[in-house]
Amino acid sequence: MTLQSVIKLGRLLIGGVAMQLTVSIAVAAEFDAGLAAYKAANYAVALAIFNDNAGRDDPRAQFALGMMYDNGEGVAVDPKQALNWFEKSAEHGYAKAQYQLGLMHIKGRGVPRNDGIAREWFSQAAEAGDASAIARYRQFAEDGDIEAQYNLALMYLRGSGVARDPAATAGWLKRAAGRDHLAALFGYGRLFELGRGVARSNTEAANWYERAASQGDAKAAFSLARLYRLGLGVAKDVAKAELYYSRAVDLGYSLAALTLAQLYETGTDWKKDPPRALE
Repeated sequence: MTLQSVIKLGRLLIGGVAMQLTVSIAVAAEFDAGLAAYKAANYAVALAIFNDNAGRDDPRAQFALGMMYDNGEGVAVDPKQALNWFEKSAEHGYAKAQYQLGLMHIKGRGVPRNDGIAREWFSQAAEAGDASAIARYRQFAEDGDIEAQYNLALMYLRGSGVARDPAATAGWLKRAAGRDHLAALFGYGRLFELGRGVARSNTEAANWYERAASQGDAKAAFSLARLYRLGLGVAKDVAKAELYYSRAVDLGYSLAALTLAQLYETGTDWKKDPPRALE
């Protein structure tokens, strides 16, 4: 590519970015005008502006249209149209639309009632920081929804929609793990091994890993094997270490296969067995 071609391409790209920015500013200004008309109950004007902006994929305008159809403001009440616009807005990650979709699914408004789908929408909205969704999702967890308990733990672990809170992470993982949620069993054991939100205890970690491994969790089997190999929280037991490494391999955990091969090859912790290293 010649220097002139590079310069021309650069100008085109800069021009494209500038045009997009200009369009974005115009869309934002139009939305504000539509919102002002809506607040003044001038629904005809608001509807026209929101329709125009929604056609340009403005998630706020799409959400606003959803609310107007849901409430019958300037249009006949139409839950299916409301659902359609909420879905379009939610596809862009707009938390308020995700929350409304959760409400519609849990109420069976415009769609057959489906608590599972509602929970998923509330989860997405909660992770985006929507306060109403967080409260609703926490209620799911308080009411005993095991998936909500586990996902709420992840939210506190990652700081998704809520402040990071190791103690809350541990608390919700404990509740889910106590009911044999497989990922929670491993996760709770991991917290004990790392000492995050709980007092560090390899013995507790081994207990939770064993529960998870017995139900088919490959990472738990691998982690438990390492504890047995090193004698952390449990009596050192090479045979059990080999057993759990092999179980992790059977469950498809590639790192376990690599570790086991290295141990057979080097003889670390047990007798060398080069032929098995090649299996």
